[in-house]
Amino acid sequence: MVPKRVRSVAKNKGIRIFISHASEDNAIVRLLQGDLVAAGADVWVDHVGIRGGDNFAIRINNALRWCNVFLLLWSKNAKRSYWVRVEWTSALALEKMIIPCRIDKTSLPEVLRNTSSIEFSDNDKGLYELLRGLGLVKVNSDRRNIDSNLAV
Repeated sequence: MVPKRVRSVAKNKGIRIFISHASEDNAIVRLLQGDLVAAGADVWVDHVGIRGGDNFAIRINNALRWCNVFLLLWSKNAKRSYWVRVEWTSALALEKMIIPCRIDKTSLPEVLRNTSSIEFSDNDKGLYELLRGLGLVKVNSDRRNIDSNLAV
């Protein structure tokens, strides 16, 4: 659910998001997926986009070509994941917009350290910053008050 302090803008602004994550982080992925869809984005995530009998590499390749935003949910689990590494390096090669979202204190790969990341240690703040960066929210009330409450 989108936090009460924000509301979605127009549905489907052409934002197509690929969520890359480790399977151990599925709980946060499912919440984030729901929030992004509620805010108007089209979202591809493996637990929905890959079915029994599908070829992982082909489905992931097609989804990477489809997306215009690559959301990297980074954690100690993601750092160890072969598929997360394949996905983010492919997104880099395809020159996709990569948004690292850190769900713990694990350092980003060196090549991504100059990319501004979003901290998800507080899910509401992280979601707000992500939706704001994607242009998918408007502030409901006193902007000064909301921005000061969300200061990192």
